[in-house]
Amino acid sequence: MGPQILKRFYSCTIESILTGCIIAWYGNCKALQRVVRTAQYTGAKLPAIPKMDHTVHDPGAPTIAPLSHRIKWSRVTKERVSVILVAMDGEVKVEEDYLDRVHMVGYPQTPTNASIKITELRSNDTGTYRCEVQHGIEDNHGTVDVLVQGIVFHYRAITTRYTLTFEKAKAACIQNSAVIATPEQLQAAYDDGFHQCDAGWLSDQTVRYPIHDPRENCYGDKDEFPGVRTYGVRDVNETYDVYCFAEKMTGSVFYSGSVAKFTYSEAEEQCSKQGALLATTGQLYLAWQAGLDVCNAGWLGDRSVRYPINVRRPQCGGGLLGVRTVYLHVNQTGYPLPESRYDAYCYTGMVVPTEAGSGMLSVATVTQGPPEVFFRKMTTESEALGEDLATQKPTSVDFTFGTELPLPQPPSVTELPQPPSVTDLPLPQPPSVVFHYRAGSSRYAFTFVEAQLACQSVGASIATPEQLQAAYEAGYHQCDAGWLLDQTVRYPIVSPLEKCSGDLETLPGVRSYGLRPADEHYNVYCYVDRLRGDVFHAGSSEGFTYDGALAHCQELNATLASTGQLYAAWRQGLDKCRAGWLIDRSVRYPITNPRAACGAGKAGVYSVYTHNNQTGYPDMYSRYDSCCFHFISTSKKNIHTSLNNPPTHLPTH
Repeated sequence: MGPQILKRFYSCTIESILTGCIIAWYGNCKALQRVVRTAQYTGAKLPAIPKMDHTVHDPGAPTIAPLSHRIKWSRVTKERVSVILVAMDGEVKVEEDYLDRVHMVGYPQTPTNASIKITELRSNDTGTYRCEVQHGIEDNHGTVDVLVQGIVFHYRAITTRYTLTFEKAKAACIQNSAVIATPEQLQAAYDDGFHQCDAGWLSDQTVRYPIHDPRENCYGDKDEFPGVRTYGVRDVNETYDVYCFAEKMTGSVFYSGSVAKFTYSEAEEQCSKQGALLATTGQLYLAWQAGLDVCNAGWLGDRSVRYPINVRRPQCGGGLLGVRTVYLHVNQTGYPLPESRYDAYCYTGMVVPTEAGSGMLSVATVTQGPPEVFFRKMTTESEALGEDLATQKPTSVDFTFGTELPLPQPPSVTELPQPPSVTDLPLPQPPSVVFHYRAGSSRYAFTFVEAQLACQSVGASIATPEQLQAAYEAGYHQCDAGWLLDQTVRYPIVSPLEKCSGDLETLPGVRSYGLRPADEHYNVYCYVDRLRGDVFHAGSSEGFTYDGALAHCQELNATLASTGQLYAAWRQGLDKCRAGWLIDRSVRYPITNPRAACGAGKAGVYSVYTHNNQTGYPDMYSRYDSCCFHFISTSKKNIHTSLNNPPTHLPTH
């Protein structure tokens, strides 16, 4: 057979095989290799492979790009799975419910970045979020649990509607374990379904209220349209209600009932017997948000009577969900008389450090506006009502500074008195006292919010700069940086030491680091105004473990005292040269009559630490005496605020 015929035959054969083997071009097509070898054996000269490609180039034809990742985010609940967004080929489709609230962080610049950011959080955003990524036939997925913390609630004074000036409104929220809400928080609550026909102060000094179903007397500036009504910025001396924001609590609220019910004073005593306090309104709202459902009205710390409903039933709040309030008058004003009988809602809790790696993302429903710092002086009236002095929200401030502060260091071991170590305090001058408090685990462990909760957990409130200054002027010396109510960090130095010089160097005075970011960690200075009961020492020749001390106090119709109660008792003259357990698992003892064998000749409340650097509480099985607290019911002084007739332009029921 002639060479030309063989050449044409093998060329046609190769082109035919190429059609089926083009994907495996580089040495993977065995059929093509056999044909080429045979042609070479016969001596036929074949054309170069590129010359055998008769494909016509089409510039408009699409190119085959590598397979892209398909990213899908969903929210998973018990009832259903809701798609949030789908991303593929550089395009993102967001579902209508999440438009303008959900954004992909790095996509499509980084096609493999599946991170999303959710803004304008609502309480119903709490849940499990699932991310699915597909690439060709490969797929993978992961989940993250999101807990949106915080609740906005309406609050009015004990007397009648619209009686709170701007300053009184802020104080009312603080006394109920909350802070005054921001406009963004009220808007988020409205978006979540909140409806309230009552004009209330917000943190920017505006007055607003949220309306979903407009009706006469609730139209405001939006007439018949739903939305948050506003009266703009108002004079601070005008009087309205207030909208408060409670973020979180570390303890728990529980219901305590009785067939005979309780007067207000009896309700206080009932909670005290169980090592608790009457809950605040903010704490009850947080408990309701967490699922508390009780169809029985109970006393709270502000002398209001309320009950939380999470399950609709006609006999409980008229089939409505929420925290229901019992009023004295039909126009929803006035709290029940103290002699009235209801059950009680109690609050107990300690500061519990967050566990790293828990898998739960905790988010606060806060859209931070311009930084504001609120100052508030303590009032004997608020203490007289037994109200919890509550969490001041951290201020968001931009800072430029180094990564570490020159924190005051504790004196060296050679400078310390022999254990147990001491907090030097001025001699007692009743009735109030400022004291330093640190976590049991280590020094400088509290964020700003945790510091406030720590003071609350030991029966006190976070101190103000004025209170710390007054304590310093009375002789208070403490070489430990601690949070104060205005979000500054300070410490009082009477006798400057090398590691305690601070910003005043060798001069005595209260050192200050100024306003600090709320997520930095320090100790805290707490303030207790007075002691509403008796602290007494209970001893044993063998001593008690922590649980044994708690049980022994309960046998004596008491509970373990808090650190704040022990400081208040010391301030009133309590002197005992034997260390005892307290409710926060610390071990301390009060010395008002200094002697060499007790406190190295210095007055103060002494603490027993595990380590030489004054950190670590004794383990629960160590044996010490107990410091017990017995609640004494006292008559409460009512707070009367001036009554103003509601302005005609305000919403009315």
